[in-house]
Amino acid sequence: MVNADEEVPILGTAPTTVVVVDDHAPTRSLIVELLSGTGFDAVGQAATARGAIEAATRLRPDVVLLDIEMPGSGIHAARVLSRSLPGTTVVMLTASEEDADLFEAVRAGAKGYLVKSAGLDDLAAELRAVLDGRPALSPALMTRILKEFRRHRHMIPSRARLDSRLTEREREVMELLAEGRSTEEVAGSLFITATTVRVHVSSVVRKLQARDREQAVRLLHRG
Repeated sequence: MVNADEEVPILGTAPTTVVVVDDHAPTRSLIVELLSGTGFDAVGQAATARGAIEAATRLRPDVVLLDIEMPGSGIHAARVLSRSLPGTTVVMLTASEEDADLFEAVRAGAKGYLVKSAGLDDLAAELRAVLDGRPALSPALMTRILKEFRRHRHMIPSRARLDSRLTEREREVMELLAEGRSTEEVAGSLFITATTVRVHVSSVVRKLQARDREQAVRLLHRG
């Protein structure tokens, strides 16, 4: 029984865990420093999309903060993590203000899109807003998204239509690549050579009229 005169300790709220992903080490360090003491705990760091996927899968953080321009593509990491870790919130933190990157990030499942040029002083508050269900997008970015989706909503081919252009083996190859596997890993999984994997990928890129393999993966696996 607790004596009425005794003070009862109040248990603190557990910090919100974050994995910080950026291929620029000083930027990662700055983000970790900015989040320190704000209710966030940077439990892991990575410099590539593959590293992001591995770290997030192992640590199961509340938030993954992803750059776009890094080895393996932050967009790809966002897509994989949004599907494989539904309890983790994906937020992009990037220097890119390109419309294409913004739209791909939203399609990949990112819940927020923060631009580095806007400054990082309010980073913790912006992340908290995302976790509270408010999209971390400036009014200008939101307007661009709405205009773009209105303009293209009848023009974007469905995944089913794109899928129908591929052979069964091509679909298998692209599914494995979308999981973040290397050419050699795909070859091993399907018991074919790495050269054969590249031939299938080239065929898919041609059929989808994509710029490269990464865009082909995005077209086939967008949300």
